Amino acid sequence: MDPQFGIDVGFYVFTLPMIQLMLDWLFVILAVCFLSVAAVQYLFGGIRLSGPGRKTTTAATLQLSVLLAALMLVKAVQYWYDRYQLLFSNRGGTFTGASYTDITAVLPAKLILMLIAAICAVGFVVGAVTRSIKLPAIALGLLVLSSVLIGGVWPLVLQQVLVNPNGINREPQYIARSIDATRTAYQIRDDQISYVDYPGQLTGDPAAVVNDRATVPNARLLDPNVLSPTFTQQQQLRNFYGFPDQLAMDRYTVNGQTRDYVVAVRELNAGGLNDAQKNWINEHLVFTHGDGFVAAPASTVSDGYPAYTVSDISRQGDIPVSQPRTYYGEQSPSYAIVGAEGGVAREYDTDSTRYTYTGAGGVPVGNPFQRAVFASAYGEANFLFSTEINANSKILYNRDPRARVAKAAPFLTTDTKAYPAVVDGRIVWIVDAYTTATNYPYAQTVTLSDATNNSLAARGATGQANTQVSYIRNSVKATVDAYDGTVTLYAVDEADPVLQAWEGVFPGLVKPNSAVPQGLRSHFRYPQDLFEVQRSLLVRYHVDDPVSFFQSSGFWKLPNDPTVSGAVQAPQPPYYLQVKLPGAATSGFALTSVLTGFQREFMNAYLAVSCDPGSYGKLTVLRLPTSTQTPGPSQVQQLFRTTQEISSLVLVRNVSPHPNAQMGVPPPNLQSHSCALRRTCRPSSGEGMKLFPCLLSKAVDMSNDSRWFRQLSEICLKLSWC
Repeated sequence: MDPQFGIDVGFYVFTLPMIQLMLDWLFVILAVCFLSVAAVQYLFGGIRLSGPGRKTTTAATLQLSVLLAALMLVKAVQYWYDRYQLLFSNRGGTFTGASYTDITAVLPAKLILMLIAAICAVGFVVGAVTRSIKLPAIALGLLVLSSVLIGGVWPLVLQQVLVNPNGINREPQYIARSIDATRTAYQIRDDQISYVDYPGQLTGDPAAVVNDRATVPNARLLDPNVLSPTFTQQQQLRNFYGFPDQLAMDRYTVNGQTRDYVVAVRELNAGGLNDAQKNWINEHLVFTHGDGFVAAPASTVSDGYPAYTVSDISRQGDIPVSQPRTYYGEQSPSYAIVGAEGGVAREYDTDSTRYTYTGAGGVPVGNPFQRAVFASAYGEANFLFSTEINANSKILYNRDPRARVAKAAPFLTTDTKAYPAVVDGRIVWIVDAYTTATNYPYAQTVTLSDATNNSLAARGATGQANTQVSYIRNSVKATVDAYDGTVTLYAVDEADPVLQAWEGVFPGLVKPNSAVPQGLRSHFRYPQDLFEVQRSLLVRYHVDDPVSFFQSSGFWKLPNDPTVSGAVQAPQPPYYLQVKLPGAATSGFALTSVLTGFQREFMNAYLAVSCDPGSYGKLTVLRLPTSTQTPGPSQVQQLFRTTQEISSLVLVRNVSPHPNAQMGVPPPNLQSHSCALRRTCRPSSGEGMKLFPCLLSKAVDMSNDSRWFRQLSEICLKLSWC
């Protein structure tokens, strides 16, 4: 129920927009009818602009008066429903929803104007009967004057004279409503978040933290956001394969041990074909699919490079794949034509073998009519004339996983980051999908493109649509089979009323939560876009006290990413990490982010949300005391840049909470620093390089001064980067 009128929120989300749309159209239709009748009457002499006697005939007066009366009645109804629109007002400035001025001045004004509009309607009818325009003219003049004075001037005067100088006393009641509604609409209520007071200070011996076998081995050394060139250089195999600019994070259990992996599909990249290979047949009939699934443990490197495990056509790694060919992916060309006649395979598989697609995906394109349809759609005459297209041919199109989900369920908003997973031996793309609404009363309105903007956009990451919402739920998880393109939708939040409404329109489209295979559920991640929307709100809406909220007291801030060019000012992206939060029995896979103080660069909070099946979606906020000065990202970046022994070795990005410290982990920047790292931190054993302990050990080698060692340790251990 909304706190002002006591009406169910569903009325504002589902019913009110339809009523307002119908009233707007009805008003437009009546206005067009009025103008049309006036024009016709003028043309046929019913209305005269000059000459003696009456200027309008009785018929013209009656017709126009009735239409004006209908217009006034519609306007009166619009004024009634305009009252509900006040709950989405931004007059309060710092919050969304009806403010003191809206409730005290604008709301009564809407009722008064509604009554005047109704009186105008009666006046026009009476005027038509009595053939007098005096009463309608008076009523209409009163409506116009009241709209200006009561609907415009009075609220403005009240706001300037009473509210602005005394807002701290007038607005808290309405701010409290906005805080409660926003937390509910975005699932950031106090009962959905665990707030933990966290000291954020180094205690004990730094060497003990370094030797912690529960934390350090899980420290992530590889950054999926910068690792794509390394994957491409070492695992591309052929010029027509490729990897996305940003790789993905997931977890797999190998040999009984669950670890984080940087994962990617070796996709077909037609843009990589050389000039001699570029022709219509090669681009759409020969080079049709990618090859394999590539993964690397995020916490281990081998001789300075990722320790790959690869499953493709020629081999099977630690994560076996039964069908490594990928016809649907983020880099797939717009369409591919598959199918062979007479058993003659044509599609490139390996240098020595060819392949014919056998999946269920695709649309037949064998007969002349079908060929003509797609020739017209793609503007390509080869559909009509190529003899390579035969009776068994099918065309695969809409090959991007996000685009396929959008086609299957256009009422959903997809996350910008689809990611691959191996489920029961098959490669599938997992796409998070959201139900949204724009009319949640008192909830803060968020522009998705702004809330999800981060420094990855400077590296070419796909951004969200420029859409405003005031309610969002990750109610659906979708999968797209990388081989046959099958789209499957699962309802993971069956209590979402918006999803329930859509299921009533499209019954059977979305499978229930109980239908999610366990092997798939273990790869579900908390979606990054939703997390970024929530953290953009939590910087303000974690404040409980309306007075403090009004004063902007206790607000946090999203820190800018200091690792990108100085010309780019954008928040740090969140990071998927294997972390053990304070009080937890074991470590877990979580999406994490740092929050700094408002207009301060010191770290104020650490936000994490669990991605593990047993605690999925549980938000935890570690709140640091304001009396401490834990360095924020820009400060730590500056420390590392000005410390020559460190700046020559590493580029630091990650943070993991530790019982005795806030432990920052510097992953190797394989694009520019791998050689230096191998020279200075090469392990003597063959188990791979553990860079973080190596870095601290290197500090001891650099200086016998224990104070220098402790200073470096504190920099690393109190580091606040995600």
